[in-house]
Amino acid sequence: MKIAKVFLVIWMVTSCIAANSEPTDKLREYIGVLEAALDKGNIVAAFHLGNMYMEGFEGVEKDLKKGFYYLQISANAGHIQSQYNLAASYKLGDGTTQNRKDALYWYMKAAEQGHSNAQLQAALIHRTNGDHAKTIELLDIAARHGLVDAQFLLAGFYQIGEGIPQNYRKAYIWYSIASANGDKEAIKLRDKVSKKIDSDTLSKAQDEASQLFGSISNNE
Repeated sequence: MKIAKVFLVIWMVTSCIAANSEPTDKLREYIGVLEAALDKGNIVAAFHLGNMYMEGFEGVEKDLKKGFYYLQISANAGHIQSQYNLAASYKLGDGTTQNRKDALYWYMKAAEQGHSNAQLQAALIHRTNGDHAKTIELLDIAARHGLVDAQFLLAGFYQIGEGIPQNYRKAYIWYSIASANGDKEAIKLRDKVSKKIDSDTLSKAQDEASQLFGSISNNE
């Protein structure tokens, strides 16, 4: 089954639902196409089947265990979003037994493929586990990929000095970048941190923040 046909059917079904028309027959066709594609090794089909049952698509009864089963197939085959979703299932206990160790494993799998939100979630679990070095490493990667929440949290770690030496200059830089990306709380904390820095250091930090912000924006 060609991938193009799978996505064509997905588009048809989505359009049908958006128009509030009866989706039952289209969904049957959709599921049939996805199952046939999966039989031929299409991992994207497994991902869509997993999401259908996890979320309860209109006309499809929500089935977390079945959704988890399909996500496992696509995650094991290397599908990055499936790995992230599978990690979330382990974290929340959706369709499986809640397991933070397995959640971290799959978040890290997705993180290694460049999934920024997976990097953030993995960092939070490492923080809970007391591994501050890995926490900072992952937050730094996600922050440089442009994830605002990671930028804000990284700034906070430098401000407080949790697991790393306190560094107001770096805190100021990351709060500045987060604020430039629309985080209003970061603006307040940036201004608070600026009072902890001498004028020369502050001027250099402002230049660094501007350059780093530009670099991150150009790479997005």
